[in-house]
Parts: sequence; structure tokens; C-alpha cells
Amino acid sequence: MVADVWVHGAIVSLAVAQLVVVVYLYRRSALADAWEGAQGADGSGRGGADISVVVCPECDARNETEFQFCRNCAAELPGPTATSGLVGGAQGSGMR
Repeated sequence: MVADVWVHGAIVSLAVAQLVVVVYLYRRSALADAWEGAQGADGSGRGGADISVVVCPECDARNETEFQFCRNCAAELPGPTATSGLVGGAQGSGMR
């Protein structure tokens, strides 16, 4: 009797885990499809919205230029240096 309950619990747990994975993969593919739709059918980047992108050097994922880290692998994206945006620092003050 106890063994039957354990087996049923294991089966239900595996089914729930499989459902979670399927939902995750579906949402991920739906987001990728939406992203490609925003880029336009011709790949010009002039789809539904005017979005400029930067490609991650680690995983080749497309990210918006405002992102500092990749949305896929969390690697740091190329862009302006951290000191170039400072105001009032040695670069921005005009002092030598």
C-alpha cells in the first residue's frame, strides 16, 4: 500500500516536471518568434517597431542596445565604456 502511494507520487511529480519544461520551452519559442516578427520579414530591423540590436559575442543572441548584459547568457555586451557616460568626472569636466 505504501509502495503504491510512493509510485503514484513519483509519476505525478515527473508529469508536473515535464509540463513545466514544455511550458518554459513554448514561452521561450513564442518570445523568439515575437522578437523576429519585430525585426521584420526581410531582416532589416524595420518590422513592427524600430529596434536597434547588438549581438552577444558569447552566444550570438540579439539584444537591445540599451542592455548591458545579454538576455540569453548574461555575458557583458559590447558598448560604451562605463566612464564615458559619467558627468562631472575627469572626462566630462573639461579639467586637465
